[in-house]
Amino acid sequence: MNGIYAIGTYNFDHVSKGQSVAARKAATLLADVNKAEAALAIFYSQVLGVLEELADIMLRVLDFSFHSSKGEFRSLRKRVQTARQAIPAVPNANPLATTCDQLDQWLDNLERLVSSRS
Repeated sequence: MNGIYAIGTYNFDHVSKGQSVAARKAATLLADVNKAEAALAIFYSQVLGVLEELADIMLRVLDFSFHSSKGEFRSLRKRVQTARQAIPAVPNANPLATTCDQLDQWLDNLERLVSSRS
């Protein structure tokens, strides 16, 4: 899974491990052949390494400090649904629905992570 997408959706346990190492190896292989591609691979290796470590930190934070009941998530889901129902029938309302979709996805992923660690 794309690391940036996984972090952005609080899907911390789906950040692929080892992609930064693979990108570093690619940079080494490309160093003499294509400098621009090698530089891009180095950039990606750095970003992927940060994402891998950030995901690990977030999982440890959840393990250490976060305990929740299903009721908290249920309440938040109801509020997202209320917001979704309040979206006005106007042009360009799509970003409002997208925001609700994003909130639902965050809640799905956080609830899954919390219950898998209980």
